[in-house]
Amino acid sequence: MEMQEKLEQLADILDYDAAALSAETRLDEIGWDSMGMLGIIALAKQNGKTITGAQIREFTTVGDILSAAF
Repeated sequence: MEMQEKLEQLADILDYDAAALSAETRLDEIGWDSMGMLGIIALAKQNGKTITGAQIREFTTVGDILSAAF
């Protein structure tokens, strides 16, 4: 899967503009909340990965999500 496709999936989950996302985007700048966290956990599960609540609370950038969920 291409990086742009991954960013578009994340943008859908996070309700954010995909064109404004990059691996360096800080989560505190885009309204990272519990609904986004649940969506990312579900996305990771679809991709055969597991993210715990403790892990997801440590994420600070979109790159952290990309590494864990894809």
